[in-house]
Amino acid sequence: MDKEIFSKCKKGTKPFDGLTLHTDGVIELSELRLAVKEILNDLEVKGYVGKSIYKVWDWIEHDSYLPKKKEVKSEFLSALLQDDQTFYDNHSGDTYVNIGIFDPEERWYLRIYIVDDYDLDEGELRSGRFALSLCKESNLVFDEYLKRTNSKKLLLSDTAKYLERII
Repeated sequence: MDKEIFSKCKKGTKPFDGLTLHTDGVIELSELRLAVKEILNDLEVKGYVGKSIYKVWDWIEHDSYLPKKKEVKSEFLSALLQDDQTFYDNHSGDTYVNIGIFDPEERWYLRIYIVDDYDLDEGELRSGRFALSLCKESNLVFDEYLKRTNSKKLLLSDTAKYLERII
């Protein structure tokens, strides 16, 4: 799903045929990390995270370039989310370039963008945003997460409408 992802977005095919849970703008890095950690835990409990996943640098918002996907062990997620510094250290360092993570069956696609320090104003805290797109048969994962959280910083959108804003 590396270079195919752009066409899948445009065509609205799996995993872009359902809903997208996303932040309403950027949120503080620690809040972002904890939200992503909780959502990925929900996916894992439901059996949506196997022994391996794929990672790609997602340049869709930057210039639509998508390099080849790289298979990584699912332990990558635990390492990525262990603390705020590790989470920050794993960002791309390029403006509007996301970490893209997805399962081999393409049921979900997670995009994480972390604002680089050089893009922050003086005194501004590290921040970022995420968007998790799920194929329509997997949307029930959102229900459980949204019942537990009361964040006004999260939105649930039709994936096609969400993607219109970023592509």
